Amino acid sequence: MVLKEIASWNIRFNRGLGAQQAKMLAEEYHEDLVSENVTSNEFAEAARAVRKRCMYFPRMAEILKEVEVIRARPPAPVSRSRMIEDVTSRHDLTDEERKINIERIRAIKAMLAGKLSMDEALGITKRKVDKFGGRMAGPGRSGK
Repeated sequence: MVLKEIASWNIRFNRGLGAQQAKMLAEEYHEDLVSENVTSNEFAEAARAVRKRCMYFPRMAEILKEVEVIRARPPAPVSRSRMIEDVTSRHDLTDEERKINIERIRAIKAMLAGKLSMDEALGITKRKVDKFGGRMAGPGRSGK
């Protein structure tokens, strides 16, 4: 990847490096990048940035400066809908687990509609959870 970028910069900035010189420079750049723990993605992004901004063949200091800028940026926001989708995926549930979840939802709806007491709804949901070896946890419960 580094050699490819050096070859690109060599052409773009008309540096005139021969194949052996480009290879040697790529090895030095790679060594510096490894010593600074620069990932492939960080290098690729930094390479794009210096390609756009630099007027001359980029030195390692310029590349590392771009890496610092990349690292200083806050992480891209994660789509909350994607987070929910990941957490609520039903693809890994068995048919029995899906039925139990539907029963639990019905019990909660019935409780909210006033058709069941809270104790009755909890009895239905707890019974189903215990079936899989778990226990209800929540306020006032130890989860053991």
